Amino acid sequence: MRGCQSRQRAKGADGERTGHRVVLRPLSEEDLRVVASWYEKGRDLPRRLEEAKVEPTACLLAVSLGEGDRPIGVVEYRVGVPEDGWLGFRSVAVEPGLRGLGLDSEAVRLVEDDALGRGLARRFWAGVHPDNGLGVYFWLRLGYRPVRADEATWPGSSTQDAMSMIRMSERPKLRDG
Repeated sequence: MRGCQSRQRAKGADGERTGHRVVLRPLSEEDLRVVASWYEKGRDLPRRLEEAKVEPTACLLAVSLGEGDRPIGVVEYRVGVPEDGWLGFRSVAVEPGLRGLGLDSEAVRLVEDDALGRGLARRFWAGVHPDNGLGVYFWLRLGYRPVRADEATWPGSSTQDAMSMIRMSERPKLRDG
């Protein structure tokens, strides 16, 4: 059983998380071909899918427009990154023809709400290349901010080619998981 699937309470069939317009579910072997056809990092997905199957903190999700639909996006994250109490997004992507519709934002919010609800994280991290203006703007719109120079950096959380973006939960207390 996949790491993210084994930790979550089922919300629909096979651990799906359903939002207003998108459904998140664990990425399957069958999804790889579809996602790899448009996702620039798609060739690395088989290895990352294998990691997510055995690593209890890793999760690789397909984003679709409905139950059982083909994947139109992918979300990858790790719980406990950069440290306990955090959830770190490794990647969020939606098919080129569906970008700009807020589907990726809804997917991120579903993951955040699920993590908050289950007590997995109250703080969120994402890495983005500073030259990727659309990526920086994406995270800013979601309430993330760049890590300040005076804030501690975490091992592996930032590199020369990535800017750390963080967001703290507005919820004062985690719900019981």
